[in-house]
Amino acid sequence: ADAAASFAISGGGGRRRRRWNAADTDEEEALRERSMRFFRRYSLRVSGNDHVNLVMAWHGNTLQRLLHAAVSGVYIPRPLSRDHVVNSDVGFFGRGFYMTQYPSYGDRYVSSKKKKAARSRESASQVLPSGEVCDACKDSPSVQSTASSACDWPLLLSYVLMGRVYPAIEDPFQDIGKPLSESTSLHGKECAAGYHSHYAIVKQRGHNSLYYSPCAADEPPDADELVVFSRDQVLPRYLVFYDAHETGGGQG
Repeated sequence: ADAAASFAISGGGGRRRRRWNAADTDEEEALRERSMRFFRRYSLRVSGNDHVNLVMAWHGNTLQRLLHAAVSGVYIPRPLSRDHVVNSDVGFFGRGFYMTQYPSYGDRYVSSKKKKAARSRESASQVLPSGEVCDACKDSPSVQSTASSACDWPLLLSYVLMGRVYPAIEDPFQDIGKPLSESTSLHGKECAAGYHSHYAIVKQRGHNSLYYSPCAADEPPDADELVVFSRDQVLPRYLVFYDAHETGGGQG
């Protein structure tokens, strides 16, 4: 199922059931249910069964890291200590491996990695000058048959077994500067107890920003974020190369 057992709490109208978090208000419960409605659309499309929660999702990164994930499995960061003070992004919706069902959102991270590489002059094996093909792809007929700039823009498409899904609505910025032991958000934390993954529908905060936070009740999502906490939940399936170009509204 996509959630753990419901919680029973006392309220003004008697005992009410809380499906995901015993401390939720009615508004928070409604936000989590809205997130899960978005998730179920994708789950049913791939698996045909919302009790399986199998989806396909994208991950954007440097080509070197995507190749490593395809061969050796995805990277799951180590848990942080409870006294760790969160002052930067250590996993807005949990300390796991992030994916999205929006390829355009994955593209934003590829673009960000390329810009950082250009500034820091990273190795050409991570991000190549436009028009070059990496050593790992020189023997691949499928890559050789693409445009010469194929390695510039890679995305990894994987099967993802989400298991019990916790719909994340907690604001990752609300407890910046606090240790994890005092934080009420999911920022930098392990998977919620009783679940196998987190899922959030998010809205971009600021033009060209990589900062996204959970959607309010009246906001359409710009993207979603899937977070898993075990490499066994991800089966890399396709390494997709694409070209980025400028459109009337910017990069497309």
